[in-house]
Amino acid sequence: MNQDWLDFLQAAARCTEQENAALVKQVDAAYGVLRALGLEEASDVSEVIGKVATAVFAEKTIYIKTCVQLGRCRSSGGIREQ
Repeated sequence: MNQDWLDFLQAAARCTEQENAALVKQVDAAYGVLRALGLEEASDVSEVIGKVATAVFAEKTIYIKTCVQLGRCRSSGGIREQ
């Protein structure tokens, strides 16, 4: 889970508590879905990319297109060197 989504929901919850009860219910529902999926906390992007890379390179056939996509994901930022 990207931290930006969690930040967005927190900001929306703060704004809507005073402005719109219906929107508060929607934000609460969004948190409920995230909790049900086990995504209520941000994921470490480095760990996610590492798991994906491990799975990709464990395949019998490795496609250049997939490697390029992994490289793009890694270079998009927020990933530490390992």
